[in-house]
Amino acid sequence: FLILDVIGNDFYHIYNSVNRSKIEKYLNNVAEKIMRDFVEKQTKGMNINEEDIQLVVSFYQCALSGMVLQWLDGGMKQDPEYIIHRLGYLLDGTIKHMLQRADKK
Repeated sequence: FLILDVIGNDFYHIYNSVNRSKIEKYLNNVAEKIMRDFVEKQTKGMNINEEDIQLVVSFYQCALSGMVLQWLDGGMKQDPEYIIHRLGYLLDGTIKHMLQRADKK
C-alpha cells in the first residue's frame, strides 16, 4: 500500500517524539484518500449511493490506519511487505463483494 511509502525509520522517530494525535490524524487522512480512490475505481458501472460508499471507505480507512498504528506501536518489527501481501491475499475481493451487495441495479 502507498501508506507505507510515508513510513520508515524517520517517521517512526517522529511518531515517538511529537503529539501522536497529529500523526494519527495524518495517517487517517492518507488512509481515507487511498481507500476513497480504490473504492471509487471499484464502483465503475455500479449504482451505489454515497452513504454506502462512505461506509466502505470509512471501514477500510480505519482498518488500514489502525494496522499502521499497531505496527508503529509494536516497534515496526514485522515485515511490512509480508503484512501487505498476506492481507491482500486474505481480503482479495471483499471490497468488490461489499459494493456488489450495495449495487442498486
